[in-house]
Amino acid sequence: MKDLLFDLDLLGSRLSVEYDTHGLSGRNSRLLDESLRSFAELRDASNLIPRLRVVKSPAKIAYVRKAAELADKAYRAGEAEIRAGADEGHILAAMQGAVLAGGSDYPGNEFIIGSGMDALLCRY
Repeated sequence: MKDLLFDLDLLGSRLSVEYDTHGLSGRNSRLLDESLRSFAELRDASNLIPRLRVVKSPAKIAYVRKAAELADKAYRAGEAEIRAGADEGHILAAMQGAVLAGGSDYPGNEFIIGSGMDALLCRY
């Protein structure tokens, strides 16, 4: 990291770090601080990214609306397959099929369903 910052001509500059993040462990935060102590002034900018995430571009809003539309279609497709003795695989196939037919791809998080005696084991 220090070499990259040096190549970017940032020696002696003020740098912001997002410390409050899942991607930066306490150990690595300390290593970062120690390695850059004499290189640059570090400031905690953990509140910067969440504030920027609040503002959505028109393109982002369009993606979210399309995702919501596909989620509704998947819900209705799965609901149409629900009945006593229904196979969870058929329900999941209907849900995922609605998403794929709608022009999307596999979700970042799988659909989670559970039924019968194993309802709390949840299949996905």
